[in-house]
Amino acid sequence: MWRWQWFVLVLLGSSVAWADPPSFVPPRKTARPPRADAADSPPPQRRRPGRGTVPVRPTAAQLPGARLPNTHGQVWREYDLRPYTLHANWSARPEQIVIDWILRLTGYEAWHSDVPAMLCADRQTLWAYHTPEVQQVVADTVARFTQPQARRHVFSLHVITLSKPNWRVHLHRVAQAVPVQSQGVQAWVLRREDATMILAKLAQRQDFRRHTSPQLVIENGQPYSLSRTRPRNYVQDIQLKGESLPGFEVVGGRIEEGFSLEVAPLVSRDQKTVDVVIKCHVDQLERFHPVLLDLPTPVGGQQRIKVDVPQVCQCRLQEQFRWPEDQVLVVCLGRVPMPNHLEPGLVPLRLAGAPPARADLIIWLECRERPASEDPLRNAARARNYHGRY
Repeated sequence: MWRWQWFVLVLLGSSVAWADPPSFVPPRKTARPPRADAADSPPPQRRRPGRGTVPVRPTAAQLPGARLPNTHGQVWREYDLRPYTLHANWSARPEQIVIDWILRLTGYEAWHSDVPAMLCADRQTLWAYHTPEVQQVVADTVARFTQPQARRHVFSLHVITLSKPNWRVHLHRVAQAVPVQSQGVQAWVLRREDATMILAKLAQRQDFRRHTSPQLVIENGQPYSLSRTRPRNYVQDIQLKGESLPGFEVVGGRIEEGFSLEVAPLVSRDQKTVDVVIKCHVDQLERFHPVLLDLPTPVGGQQRIKVDVPQVCQCRLQEQFRWPEDQVLVVCLGRVPMPNHLEPGLVPLRLAGAPPARADLIIWLECRERPASEDPLRNAARARNYHGRY
């Protein structure tokens, strides 16, 4: 009897436990209490770089209110270039001519030294940041291009060659020597009437040859380039091509024989002196030295191919001169190489074995005032004047 009662009670208890199992409640996390000195603690400090590390300096964009350094008293200036660039139709970027003259007169190193500086321009404005002394040179250079008097002056250029150097006897009494830095180059200044007389005498010589037009006119501040060259082709090298016929490839070379000249004159601000930069390159091909190369053929055997080694004579000049505006500058490069196609005569042919030709290359530069009838600005204003007809 008691066994059955005990068995019934066990079944009832197990059914209750199975029907409603106890739920699991995870333990609740309690927040840590704040430190009492947290509000009074200083902000975290940046750690110093250790040994072997390089600290990073903030850039200009990271510095609030950054300014240009002026430890040497630099000042900012803006210059108006429109009076010059509006009529300088001979160049796509006439402002670059102004920058080049500023760099020549101030020195290239003045803008690339320990003094922070800047120089840039467009067709309307030139910006410069430098010391007041350099700014004075910049202002003077810009005025040489933009002032109205700058358009009154033009230049005539004569480039001639003479085979004999005895033409100098005409300059002995009337010309004054000018110091030159380049070796072997001579320069003189003489009066305009004396220069006209001597040029007329030289034109009567048989070895006289003119390489420019007598009516050539160069604007003030305008760079002028003259080139008298011709290409000379030759076999420079041979490259093997493997199994394909003929088994090699000819590598050609080219030499530009002749001379090239660049002249950039500019009148001073007070109209009393003239500065000019002259660059001249002369290249003469004297002869070719043949060399025979033995090359294997794809079918066996060998063949000989001739290559040429050129013998070239060169002359280089880059000089800046300054002379009075009312005189003529004459520059002689000395006995320079004279390519065959530049030699005087109807048939410029040199016999085999003859020595290479040499001649005096002379540059004749004269500054003069432009006649009022040739002023393009005055002619344009006169063309727009309708004399009250409208």
